[in-house]
Amino acid sequence: MTQRQQLIIAVIISVVIGFCVSNGYPVDLEKTKDMFTPIIVKASDEHGVDKSIVRAIIMAESTFNPKARSNRGAKGLMQLMPRTAKALGVKNAFDPEQNVNAGVKYFKQLLTKFDSNLDLALAAYNAGSRNVLRHGGVPDFPATKRYIRKVKKYHKFYEGG
Repeated sequence: MTQRQQLIIAVIISVVIGFCVSNGYPVDLEKTKDMFTPIIVKASDEHGVDKSIVRAIIMAESTFNPKARSNRGAKGLMQLMPRTAKALGVKNAFDPEQNVNAGVKYFKQLLTKFDSNLDLALAAYNAGSRNVLRHGGVPDFPATKRYIRKVKKYHKFYEGG
């Protein structure tokens, strides 16, 4: 199977998973365990970030859809904002390899900035590090608190296998 065919299959699976998650249908997370594995492993190893947290962030951000686009302009698997993507040297935020590498690099920067505190790094990834600094911790934003819970739930799942 070519890389293009694998990408097409991954997009189809991620769209179905995204639909299910958005509409409250049960989702078999097992189907996501092997998606984009070589890209995730390479970026995780290169930047020293746990593979299971990377998978959890991708699941929470885009349900593994490399063509995902948010209403705020975030793009790709790790939902990079245009300014962040540009600062990290990303030319095409929808390219899974560029997106994951930059997203993992950025998340590692946040982990370093917040002394490896996972909750603060996740809050900064979701709401921006300025908000985390301004609030002296996880901002009291319902969406950010939900995001942290969701990523940690997925993280627990991906750690198990």
